[in-house]
Amino acid sequence: MMIADKLRKSILQTAIQGKLTEQLPTDGNARDLIEKIRVEKLRLIKEKKLKKEFPLPTISDSEIPFDIPDNWCWCRLGDICEIYTGNSISETEKLTKYSGLKIGFEYIATKDISFCNKINYDNGVKIPFENNFKRAHRNSVLMCIEGGSAGRKIAITDREVCFGNKLCNFYSNIISNKYIYYYLQNPIFKKIFYENSSGMIGGVSIKKLNFIIICLPPLAEQLRIVEKLDQLMTELKTLEDYEKALDQL
Repeated sequence: MMIADKLRKSILQTAIQGKLTEQLPTDGNARDLIEKIRVEKLRLIKEKKLKKEFPLPTISDSEIPFDIPDNWCWCRLGDICEIYTGNSISETEKLTKYSGLKIGFEYIATKDISFCNKINYDNGVKIPFENNFKRAHRNSVLMCIEGGSAGRKIAITDREVCFGNKLCNFYSNIISNKYIYYYLQNPIFKKIFYENSSGMIGGVSIKKLNFIIICLPPLAEQLRIVEKLDQLMTELKTLEDYEKALDQL
């Protein structure tokens, strides 16, 4: 493993333990965010824009892998964001119905997400704007949850898109989606993810994803963590490029 890869894992782990950024008393408490999300969900259920959900189980002490700052909290992914997969399209459908269209939503499949977290939007496949396909909002996190790329292909969208059934959308309008994006790449999450994988080709169900725990900082610190990680990941990419060039030499 290259030094850049080792550093990336270490930095992501340090970030989610609250050791990368400064703790500020003015940040408030992450539990206030959880309450805000709960109230918003109740409003949407009342307006029939969201189905009533069964409460997720309480987090036990045995599930908690490390200590976090006092104003952070542990919760489950299903407590803080929408989680759902997209729609499957056969190759025949792609060619006959959705290829070569001038307008519409880009359709993103697993193959359109690279292992370096980039999305290829210019793949020639579009879904007409009037459709019944599931969509991912701009700034949604898309992660492959089935097959050989499960847990390894992950990216964040810069526009609204339709997407494939092996990809899972994670989205919140209250939590920083970029924080979720980085959290899903840390070694602790990946360990839990692979422990929950099952089936012939390997995959994690939506139900199990909802149950996976996440440590949540106050929003102000989420944003500081994201800003710092953006900077460090850029520097690590430079280091990675140097290491690849040195290896070729």
